Amino acid sequence: MSYPRILILYADDWQGFFVEGELIVEGHTLGDGCGIISFLKHMSKEYNFTLLNVKEGYVDDLYMEYLEDYGNFHDELLYVTYNLKEKEDEYQ
Repeated sequence: MSYPRILILYADDWQGFFVEGELIVEGHTLGDGCGIISFLKHMSKEYNFTLLNVKEGYVDDLYMEYLEDYGNFHDELLYVTYNLKEKEDEYQ
């Protein structure tokens, strides 16, 4: 299965950062304490990507139930059901 190389997933107040299908970090706020821009700058150096590589998405209702029961994302994107953010949802 093909995944976005870099993916940020949102689930209400929970976020996950995936690189090539693997969960790297998750929490209430990515970059907690430093902000999302600083977080992405740091991660882009570590994982060699640009902001153009970053995709965003939202977990679906079924996976949201899983998160509510277990409290965190699976380690592999293969087990996460989500929808990518639509182009018109992006900043204008």
